[in-house]
Order: sequence, then C-alpha cells, then structure tokens
Amino acid sequence: MPRLSLYRPEKSKDFKFFDRTIYEMFQVGGVEIHVHKYIGPVDPTDSTKALGETTIQDVLFLENRDRKYDLDIYTLRGHYQTQDIDFNLSQFGLFLSNDTVFVTVHINNSVDLLGRKIMPGDVFELPNLREEYIPDINNPRNFAAAIKKYYVVEDINRAAEGFSATWYPHLYRVKLKPITASQEYADILNQPANTDTYAGAFDPDKTYYPGQTVMYNGQIYRVITAVGPQGTELTPPDPAAWSASTENTLGDLISNYNIELDINAAIIAEAETDAPLSGYETSQYYTLSVDPLTGRSLLNTVDATIDNISDIDGFASDVNAPPVRDGYKGYLLDDGKQPNGSFASDAQFGFGIQFPAGPVRGDTFLRTDYLPNRLFLWDGTRWVKQEDNVRMTMTNNDTRQTLKTSFVNNTAISGIDKAGWDTVIVGTPFDTAGITTAFTVTPTNVVVVTSLNYNANFKVEVWLNESSQAQNVVEQNVSGKYGFTIPETVANGMRIRYTVFATYVEQRQAVSKALRKIKPEADQ
Repeated sequence: MPRLSLYRPEKSKDFKFFDRTIYEMFQVGGVEIHVHKYIGPVDPTDSTKALGETTIQDVLFLENRDRKYDLDIYTLRGHYQTQDIDFNLSQFGLFLSNDTVFVTVHINNSVDLLGRKIMPGDVFELPNLREEYIPDINNPRNFAAAIKKYYVVEDINRAAEGFSATWYPHLYRVKLKPITASQEYADILNQPANTDTYAGAFDPDKTYYPGQTVMYNGQIYRVITAVGPQGTELTPPDPAAWSASTENTLGDLISNYNIELDINAAIIAEAETDAPLSGYETSQYYTLSVDPLTGRSLLNTVDATIDNISDIDGFASDVNAPPVRDGYKGYLLDDGKQPNGSFASDAQFGFGIQFPAGPVRGDTFLRTDYLPNRLFLWDGTRWVKQEDNVRMTMTNNDTRQTLKTSFVNNTAISGIDKAGWDTVIVGTPFDTAGITTAFTVTPTNVVVVTSLNYNANFKVEVWLNESSQAQNVVEQNVSGKYGFTIPETVANGMRIRYTVFATYVEQRQAVSKALRKIKPEADQ
C-alpha cells in the first residue's frame, strides 16, 4: 500500500500565485486596521504579565474579565462594506439594529502579522471611522479630542468569497461589535489619549526617559528624570522621578459613563422632589374625632352631663376632642406622626429610645429604636401602639433611611462582649470609680480616655442624653490605654453614656449566612 504524503497548499505554485495576488489587492485597496492583540487574562501575581490566550480566568462563568493586550499595535489591511446606522424603533427605547461590522482580511497576512490566527477578544481600531468634530462640553464652539472607534472580535470564519480556483481559502470574515467602557477592555481604555509618549505598564527592568508616561497600579505617571538601569531606581509614585498625570485616557474620550452618572443623579433628584416618600401624603388632612355611639363629631363642651371639668380630654376651649388615631387608612399611609400634628397645638410629641417619665394622657412618643420607627400613645395607663413609620425614602444608599438600607446597604455594626461602660456629665467631675480616667471638652469635640488597655478590636457605642447616638467616633491609642474622640459640640449638663465592646459583628449579612441561623423546622 503506498504511503500517503501530507499535501501543503503553500507549496503549490497555483496556491502561491493566487495568494500573492489576493494579498496585493488588499494592500492596494484595503483599509488600514490597527489590531490590539489579546494575549490572555492578567497574571494575578504580576499585573504586567498575561497567562496566555488559551487560559480561562473564571471557569465557572467561562469569562476573561481582566484581559491583557499587547503593547505593540499591529497594522492590518482589510475590507468591509459600509452601511447606514439606523435605530430600531419597533420596541421601547433606541436600539441599534445594524451596528455589527464584518471585515474581510487576508489569512496568511493576518497570521504572519500576529503570529497566530485572529481570535475572539482581539480589538480592532478603525482609524477611518474616527469622529473628529465632537463639540467640547465646556465650549461648544471648540472641538474636543477625536474619538476613535474600537471593535472587538466576536467570531471569525472563512469567507465564502475567499476560495480560489484551487478550492483553498485565502480570506477570513471577522465579525466585529463596538466595545464598551467595561472591565474587559480596561487595559486599552486606561491608556493615555496621547499614545506617542506612552511606554506601557511600568517595568523595573526597563529604562524610561523624561516625557514618557507609564501605567502603575491603574494610575498614569509621567517621567521627570531618567528611571531604570540607566538612571535612578525610583519607582512610582516617588515624586523625585514621577508625577501623576492628569491627561485624559482613551476611556475618558469614548465613554459616556460620567454623563450617564450625571443624568442618573438628576433623575433621582427630580424623583425625590416629586415623590419624597413612598406611599401617600395625608398629613395635610384633618382627622375629625367621632363619637362611636352617635357617629357624630365628638365635641368638648361644658354642660350638665359633665360633673368635673377634668374629665374633658384636652382643654375646655377645644371645639373637637383630639382623635385617638388617624382617620385615613390604606397602603403606606402611616408616617409616624400624631394625628392632626400640624393643627393640634396641645399635642405632646417626643422621640427617643425609651419612654419618657411622667406622661400625660394623650401624649405621643416615637420610638426610634424600632425599625421602622413606631409611634405610641399614652392612654392614661399604658403606651398603645399607634402606627409604624412605613413611608420611607426610596433612594437606596447609606445616607438615607430606607427599608432596603436596613439590610442590603447597612454598614453599621453591633458590639458584643461588653468590656466596660461608664457615664459622664459635661461640667461635672467624673466618678473615679468608673473606667473613665480623662475627660476633656473642647469647642469642637470631646476626648475620653479609659482605664482599659488598648485593643484594636474594641468598638465603642456613645449615646448623648439617651436620645441620639454619636456618629463618626474616632478610636485611638492613648499611651497604651483605650480612648476615643467624639466630634460633637456639647453643653454643660449633657449626659454622655458609652459602652466599650470587646468584639463586634456586622449587621449586614449575606443571605446564605442569615439562612444558616434559621432553624429548619420544616425538616423536623
């Protein structure tokens, strides 16, 4: 049986003739394309290196989010069919229906240039599509820097029109989509807009000269004096050899991230103005107290049926008796305010974390240690729940009190394992029997030093007059003892109670962590 030989088309004279001819056609009539070669995900041990094109960074989601690109830009010739970019208006929003570009390139030319086949992840820059007349936001009469067009390779196949008479392919058809200012392309977009002086990521083994720029820990630095084996060995950000650059990056030019943030902030501000709280506002409506027996208005009058003037709720000058609770009920109406709060001049209202002493019938008190805050009414013998403050702001962040914030965005902590506590009163000598050893009051803050040995794990909780918790307390080591500073302006007579905890836990927990604490009663 004869031995089969491997036929290599590049050895064929016919193949070479067709391939050289097709290559020359692209060199003469093709458009110039700048190729940013993908070299693999970033090496976690050295951000200046890559792990290789065939490495998968996240094998669970099959993603390469931290991509590394070659610093050298390769110039390739290709051809593509131009087309009008139209918006698809057949559904809500504006969607580009034909923003995909199909580029045809020469196979052998692209392989010889890159050292491998074009692959998904490579980024093509099309200089002929550069937008040069973008108005400057600060001065529309001037033009901002030209915006380049970047496309990422999504797929590559042999082009149907690229087969010659020898039945061998000569062309690749590359599918491109516009890139976004995302994590995958940060290695390209974080480069300075002026690429003429850019020397890539900082390498201590290289020599850099004044005027060049490098990337170090995500920041661009400009060289002041020669750095490297031929000069000083200073590394960024040493001010003797480097200065932080403030010039725009490629991402700053092509990304609309900051503009979208401004638009989003304006939308939130407008929404908070139009609907500051969830639910419906009923505080402007008057609640009329009604006699449950007759169904008529319950009036405070002095007549023969009243033997003692003290039996009247409120004052004798009141026409209507104060209502027991709001007369408007529905979804998200309760706001934690007493009925007719803006009308009733005799309404007694307070708030805090514990009920006041000596309440009078009809007093209302808002407990701020409940979440949501809960309003109580003193009926003469006990505090009766009135309503919960369920009308919250709907902006979900740490600075606004929302029901979402109470779990998802809660950054507060809870102390456990009490190490010690004490109470001091401003303007009064502190009790030396407690743990307080020094108590200093300044116009802007209060400094407290305790007898406890300093421990970095200690956390302190400070209450002012039992009504408000001090915020932004600064803990410090004072000659080996635990101390802290309260950034508050205090007055004489203010009661300051603090508790030092040995350890603490975060109030915010992952769902899986919280569920582990729930006893699976259904499985019993």
